[in-house]
Amino acid sequence: TVTAELPVYARPLFYRIASAIPITSTFKYQKARLAKEGISPATCTEPRYLVGRESPDAVAISPKVFKEIETGSLKI
Repeated sequence: TVTAELPVYARPLFYRIASAIPITSTFKYQKARLAKEGISPATCTEPRYLVGRESPDAVAISPKVFKEIETGSLKI
């Protein structure tokens, strides 16, 4: 598992569940496109999760949770 293999500072905070990773015609991953879409509910339609440093439980990123992340009211 990620928690067993990586130290706290190296663990990803956000997870995105995709049915397929977008690739180019030469089979390179479109990482810039994924980064541009980010975790916003307005641009990303796939399920997204937040895993905080304090708790190993994943929280689905709803529009309400996303707004808390944007405003800084949610401690990550």
